[in-house]
Amino acid sequence: MEKPGAASSPDVPQRTLKNAIHCSGIGRHSGAKIAMTLRPAPPDLGIVFSRIDLNHRPWIPASWEHAVANAAATGLVNESGVEVTGIEHLMSALSGCTIDNAMIELDGPELPAMDGSAAPFVFLLECAGSTAQNAPRRALEIRSPIQISEGRGSVTLAPGSGLTLDVACESQCTAVGQQAWAVTLDKQTYKREVSRARHFDFLDPADDAECQEGRPDNAVTVLGDRIADDLPLRFTNEFVRHQTQCMIGDLYLAGGPVIGLATVRSAKPGMMIRLLEKLFSDTAAWSWRDLARPRRPSSPEPREPARKTAAVGA
Repeated sequence: MEKPGAASSPDVPQRTLKNAIHCSGIGRHSGAKIAMTLRPAPPDLGIVFSRIDLNHRPWIPASWEHAVANAAATGLVNESGVEVTGIEHLMSALSGCTIDNAMIELDGPELPAMDGSAAPFVFLLECAGSTAQNAPRRALEIRSPIQISEGRGSVTLAPGSGLTLDVACESQCTAVGQQAWAVTLDKQTYKREVSRARHFDFLDPADDAECQEGRPDNAVTVLGDRIADDLPLRFTNEFVRHQTQCMIGDLYLAGGPVIGLATVRSAKPGMMIRLLEKLFSDTAAWSWRDLARPRRPSSPEPREPARKTAAVGA
């Protein structure tokens, strides 16, 4: 029984890491070795990056309001102009592993690329463990459809149950072609079906002949109209699964889990972030709500069997 005056625990609590954990790797764009430490953080802080290589260790909140995107990666920049880039795979893993609050320390301007997917970050988060916090977990519920279109690409958020992504994309490379995939997320589905998909690097065959010895192992390499055979595909539709993975990471910049249906068609980089900007400008299209555990349907009370009554005159 709850003690008088004691605060009740939230139905679905926020979660943070149980322990700090460290890794290092090569940045995809800088080629520099980057060290990263993931640390627990207090309730309601959210995901925050800290550049420990700079004076005063400036913070950069992981929010759509601080997001910048280009053809290569999703990044963040704070009010002082301090940047961090290549966050999409880690943000995707944090979303898939339901981590609400974490401090991410970096000694450089980008995240280590690892193997080009979110799977190594999922492994790190599982090794660190997670713990419940005494604060309710909030979700962004989509109340009415909202869409942006750019050329042939479009991204839509609509009301739904849980988070479902329906993604279609295409490449001029015939080895990739047109791909489509839909998935409704939970932790196990994310780990098994989403997190392992890798980034794709498209190279001219002539360029690859010059750098084959040093070709990175953090991406699927596409050479003209064929996929290099040194790193076989993990899924036949790995290209669209990787785009789904990145969309999940960008969507987590909303500030929490999203309840709705995301439909993505030939999206350009940064479109999900621009959709979030449009979404939050329309206060009728969304609302925050505390998550609740699914309720088991109550069983009807057992009914007493009818009593037998002796017939009159028996």
